[in-house]
Amino acid sequence: MTTQRLSSEDVIGLQLQQSYESIRFVFGLAVQGVGILVAADSVLLGYGLAQRQAEFLLAAAIMPILIVLVGRVTITNAVPLAYVALRLERQSGDADTPTLGATYLRSKSPQLLHLLEEHLAAEHANEAPNLARDPLGHRWYRWHTMPNVILVVGSLAQVGIFVVALTVFRYPFM
Repeated sequence: MTTQRLSSEDVIGLQLQQSYESIRFVFGLAVQGVGILVAADSVLLGYGLAQRQAEFLLAAAIMPILIVLVGRVTITNAVPLAYVALRLERQSGDADTPTLGATYLRSKSPQLLHLLEEHLAAEHANEAPNLARDPLGHRWYRWHTMPNVILVVGSLAQVGIFVVALTVFRYPFM
């Protein structure tokens, strides 16, 4: 049996395809996780109010914080994949040709694309920082604080509902 050796273009194309699929899988998993958490939040909030049970209201207040954590884990896992995809796209094609990864990032998060392009340019000039000490996902995630603030405010509002239900309406706790 003979084994065929793949050319470097085939290897780059296969790695690029796998990076696209991995990004799609990570974001699909995040959408499912956030959907489950939003549904759980709604159910817990509704059930706690309907049954006049304060513990369900407290459990519902935790869900927005969990949504923030799911977002952080997603970004932490997706940014290195996006970086690999952009790097492979640059290796395999013309710099002037629009690529799938760059186009997707430009439409969804121009700041992240800018951060990754800066890192690629620094890497090309042999000035790139060590990604183990300064992961790109953590730096990007700090830029996007507005959704996090909204979710934390939502969580605090639900804690407020819990406190009002416990003190004013005398809902039992456990």
